Amino acid sequence: AVAEALGVEADGGTSEVIRRARRLDAAPLAIYGAALGGRVIAEYLELVGRWRAVAYLDDADDLPEEIDGIPVRPGSDLGGLLEEGIAHVFVAIGLGRVRLAVMDRVEEAGLTLPTLVHPAAYVAPSAALGRGALVKAGATVGTSVRVGPGSIIDNGAVVPHDNTIGAGALIAPGAALGSGIVVGDRAVVGIGARVATAVHIGADAVVATGAAVVRDVAPGDVVEGAPARVVGRVRLP
Repeated sequence: AVAEALGVEADGGTSEVIRRARRLDAAPLAIYGAALGGRVIAEYLELVGRWRAVAYLDDADDLPEEIDGIPVRPGSDLGGLLEEGIAHVFVAIGLGRVRLAVMDRVEEAGLTLPTLVHPAAYVAPSAALGRGALVKAGATVGTSVRVGPGSIIDNGAVVPHDNTIGAGALIAPGAALGSGIVVGDRAVVGIGARVATAVHIGADAVVATGAAVVRDVAPGDVVEGAPARVVGRVRLP
């Protein structure tokens, strides 16, 4: 009877019945960002079960009508979501400064920014994750770690105990940090990079793929190599 009510064939398997039931019970959520990152979030929501994606929002001019059955709407629709019963928005935009700016717009519209943790990630009970943060599959967030709003701890990244990750920062796939590290707002630690204990990485700095950082990185510096050295500066608007 439950399967029939949910529109699932009786022989379709118990798992599909459970998934449909979870979707119906989950709170509606809009995903801001209709690119590949947004599709990742839609799948995460399916696994977590607390929210269900009901719309994508995007500011691009040429938008598809839907993605995988989820309608795509212009970003200008943000202000009307509450009236439609949609109180939650997750911002799935890659560039940290843009992600944070859109998050500000979301909160100004009276909407909430959930924090998402993939079921296959580990987050220590004493860690604190800011609003709109994302911890992806295989990542580790250790004891007393502080992750700022809108930050991304990507697939397989290791953030051990007593680290501080600033707002809008990205710890890319496979990156590994020591302990006692401060990563500044909007900074990027690239794929497979290594950062030594107690190093400070300044706001807007970029650590290149595979770099080994053994000393502090100034705000806005771009470093690469092993040991990492300054090779340029980030151009900010």
